[in-house]
Amino acid sequence: MAENPPSAAKPLGVDARLRGNGVGLFVKRWATNPRRIGAILPSAKPLARIMARASMEARSGRGPVVELGTGTGTITRALLEIGLEEGELVLIERDRELCRWLEHRFPRAEVIEGEAARIRAILDERAAGTPSVVVSSLPLRNMTEAERDTIIRATLDVLPHAGALVQFTYARRLAIACARLGAVCRRVGFAALNVPPASVWRIERVLADEPELATAGRP
Repeated sequence: MAENPPSAAKPLGVDARLRGNGVGLFVKRWATNPRRIGAILPSAKPLARIMARASMEARSGRGPVVELGTGTGTITRALLEIGLEEGELVLIERDRELCRWLEHRFPRAEVIEGEAARIRAILDERAAGTPSVVVSSLPLRNMTEAERDTIIRATLDVLPHAGALVQFTYARRLAIACARLGAVCRRVGFAALNVPPASVWRIERVLADEPELATAGRP
């Protein structure tokens, strides 16, 4: 996957919205559309680290790591801190201002303004290849069932045979019907210090030789 040259980044200080740690920008975007952003604050570092570890453990193959609903990149930074190369990242975010922030903070990553449901078309358009894992901070509980189903199916469809989607939720249970979608869902982490506390889930397709997992993994 081609890397964006560092020179593509906007110089620090050109836009005040690109300064600081991004919390102010995140809160501003949340105030504009709370349902779309989903959380009033970015993920805390403990949650980001759990998400990063779970994502690297779930990685299948050497394809890019695709992040959905990247926000200001808290989880992105945690992925880089545990050894992922910035050029291996494809960041899909639908908010234009947050995309500008991400382009500035992660100039070697592929930052794409787009909808998660179009993940296959987006990856094909950019010739990004097959993801090794998909990391999601999408506010699934703020979506309709049809929207959730479309995103989960589209995501699992672009992953390799043993690939996984790593998703966090503030609720005790995931907002998706895993069995109905032909997926197995396992809780793989819990961030008690996040505000609010959050659970981390690994979502995978049920393989033909393990049909019993379709119901065993339903949250």
